[in-house]
Amino acid sequence: MKGDTMKKQLGVSLSGLLIFSVVLIFVALLGFKLFKPYTEYFAIQKIFRTIATKPEVRNGTRRDFKHGEPIGLRIDPHGLLSL
Repeated sequence: MKGDTMKKQLGVSLSGLLIFSVVLIFVALLGFKLFKPYTEYFAIQKIFRTIATKPEVRNGTRRDFKHGEPIGLRIDPHGLLSL
């Protein structure tokens, strides 16, 4: 009587696949929205750390800092600061 019992099917149902797809799409969209602000934040943190460690900035004037030349700051076409 071994053959009388039905084997349980294994796998993913259609509803499980749809729920997983919706969650995956939501996480991807959230990641796309948060990627740019996080990269900008860490770029600004890097600039501030570099500014704080350069001795010519510590001894510079406000005018030097505004022009950005002694510390090597540049503004790219997208409006971001870079070193």
